[in-house]
Amino acid sequence: IDPAVILSALKNPDPSTDSENKRIIFIAKEEIKKDKKFCGYADMINTFYINRKDPRQSLKTIDNAILEAKSSKRHLLIFPEGTRSDDGEVKEFKSGAFKFAKKSCLPIVPVTINNSFGSTNLNRKKRLRVEVIFHKAVKPKSFMHSENKGIALKIEKIVKSSWVKPEISSFKQKKDVIK
Repeated sequence: IDPAVILSALKNPDPSTDSENKRIIFIAKEEIKKDKKFCGYADMINTFYINRKDPRQSLKTIDNAILEAKSSKRHLLIFPEGTRSDDGEVKEFKSGAFKFAKKSCLPIVPVTINNSFGSTNLNRKKRLRVEVIFHKAVKPKSFMHSENKGIALKIEKIVKSSWVKPEISSFKQKKDVIK
């Protein structure tokens, strides 16, 4: 759901930011293709799928995504946590997600998404107000000579600086309460 939230935020930018209508290329795990809720949506937007069990294939896919992004003047989007958390908390950022930023020599724009957790829960009692915060871009010259882990920690800290604990509980927690 987070890719849709980001696309919506980019198409309807906050006038106080410079997040004008930008076109994005998503990098997603191959398992998304099997998820009936999201696969059709992911195919409608420009998505490159990586097989996390095959690092060589993943690198080729990321190389192709970088070439596409540069030739079409699009932005690459990857979720560095690797997977959605069960409780809405921000998970540790994986350092491998930042290899492509160094390789492509493209800036990193950290994005904080607040309150999207539970948005697919049809049993929720109220509407969610989802907030998307586009932080200041981190220029390549500031991270090109850094270790990937250091970049991951820096970007994670920026994202968490504006993160707000989710208002809604997860399906798992609701099921546990019902039992």
